[in-house]
Amino acid sequence: MCGRKQDVQVSYPDEALHDAMARILKCGIGRLPVVDRNDARRVLGYLGRGDILAARLRNLEEEELRHRGPLLAA
Repeated sequence: MCGRKQDVQVSYPDEALHDAMARILKCGIGRLPVVDRNDARRVLGYLGRGDILAARLRNLEEEELRHRGPLLAA
């Protein structure tokens, strides 16, 4: 999964967040460039550990809101 030290690990826009986070953790890296699947030289952005945790927190909050329902959300 991590390859050689000189290999750059990347992610793609259509890749599952879970897969990107697993790569970050297993490879011991802090950020993962997001590149165009058709042109790996075209960097679209990056995912950092903080970005992924923030997305997971938003997902958790939305899930809790759905579970409680709109009347109990206030």
